[in-house]
Amino acid sequence: MVERLKHEHGAEVEWRPFYVRPDTPPDGMELPAHVRTRYAGTSERLRLMARANGMEMVTPSRIPNTRLAHEATEYARKLGNGEDFHRIVFRQYYSEGQDIGHWEVLRAAAEEAVHQDASS
Repeated sequence: MVERLKHEHGAEVEWRPFYVRPDTPPDGMELPAHVRTRYAGTSERLRLMARANGMEMVTPSRIPNTRLAHEATEYARKLGNGEDFHRIVFRQYYSEGQDIGHWEVLRAAAEEAVHQDASS
């Protein structure tokens, strides 16, 4: 979707880190009941919108601690590969339901971003 907006409208994108829940424990936490209730009404609509745009979306059951993901994204940005890395991490979380608070998940994203960059 972002790529389409960039292409069709010449949009420039600069991803900025933002902690929605800075109090999240290092290992993440279960999604609070009030958030699960709120998601129940929007999850299916979001999944349909995602699918209409060629993406799959899963409803998360946990909130990851995103500090490592933010730091890794900034590092990738400094190396000139931030946008690819960011897109991959979004896919890992929103499409695959992976916990982006874990180093192994971020390492896989970094390896994929490097391979994409090398093949470009």
